[in-house]
Amino acid sequence: MQVDQDPGGPGKPVKISVVIPCHNSPIELGECLSALARVNWRGTEYIVVDDGSDQDLAPVISRSGLPARLMRAPVRSGSAAARNLGAGCATGELLVFLDADVRVHPNTLALIEESFEEPNGPDAVIGSYDDNPSAPGFHSQFRNLLHHYVHQTSQRQACTFWTGCGAVYRSVFESHGGFDETTSGMDDIELGGRLALTGARIDLRPDIQVQHLKRWTFLLWTSTDLRLRGIPWTMLLLRNGSWPNVLNLDYRSRASVALIWAALATVAAGIFVPRAGWLALPLLAAALWLNRRLYWFFRQRRGSAFAVGSVAAHSVHSFICGLSFLCGAVGFAFSRPAPRLSSDDVVLGRAAVVKDLKD
Repeated sequence: MQVDQDPGGPGKPVKISVVIPCHNSPIELGECLSALARVNWRGTEYIVVDDGSDQDLAPVISRSGLPARLMRAPVRSGSAAARNLGAGCATGELLVFLDADVRVHPNTLALIEESFEEPNGPDAVIGSYDDNPSAPGFHSQFRNLLHHYVHQTSQRQACTFWTGCGAVYRSVFESHGGFDETTSGMDDIELGGRLALTGARIDLRPDIQVQHLKRWTFLLWTSTDLRLRGIPWTMLLLRNGSWPNVLNLDYRSRASVALIWAALATVAAGIFVPRAGWLALPLLAAALWLNRRLYWFFRQRRGSAFAVGSVAAHSVHSFICGLSFLCGAVGFAFSRPAPRLSSDDVVLGRAAVVKDLKD
């Protein structure tokens, strides 16, 4: 890392602080920290924030061999509050947020540092899951590989943030008030939206990768996509009045949702008009053709049988996305916007909590 420039702004080399929130999950946290310990990137500060765990995480950190600092939140307040707490205690100019259930690659932190050393570089950077998720089941493989494919094939200029593996200048983070602790499960996307609206540059770097350790089941990923991601995301987009053509919101994804719902509508119409049901076939064929590169990717990575299963799973995913939009639109129509604190209020309030913990 260069040291002959002043830190604290885009294009300038900085000290890194890694912030990892965790609620229980000691096994995943141990693997996350052990992977970081094998790298132990030069001069990096590591902060683990215990968000009201029932178990003592100190032995997990000790066994990993990583020189990490453990902070314990007074009460369980959610991952956004835990990340804000860790960021408030960080001393680095660059904040790297990692989930507790990921393993970094040997070059993950080096590539993050490299991204910010470019002249006129970004204000924030996000990475991607790799194509080798650790959980062996079909649903775990499908869900993680889908995420990998989306991040690998999306445009490099992003308008969202990702806390699975994302970095942002601390000065930029604090000037925007950090994570909104009222947007459950969507705090990273919400922050990215605020950054983009103010002209901040967010780069998607598909070469910055981490391995995901999460084990998915059909019920878990469908309920997560609906309740924790899809509906809140729809309400957030409606609140902001913006539908960017990026990641899961690109035109191809929207068309897939429309085709699947149109096919279901024709099947339902077939109950009353028998011939109408046959219209579902060309609609499904169009959806298959539209996503042919995705399904070919699944075939290349996991074989033909997996690819066939992924067609059905992706159709369910598209259906969930459409259902999320409908439920989110209804929820938004009947919701009352919550008052937002100013950036100064958020930063000052977090600083008071941090001071109490230090005292």
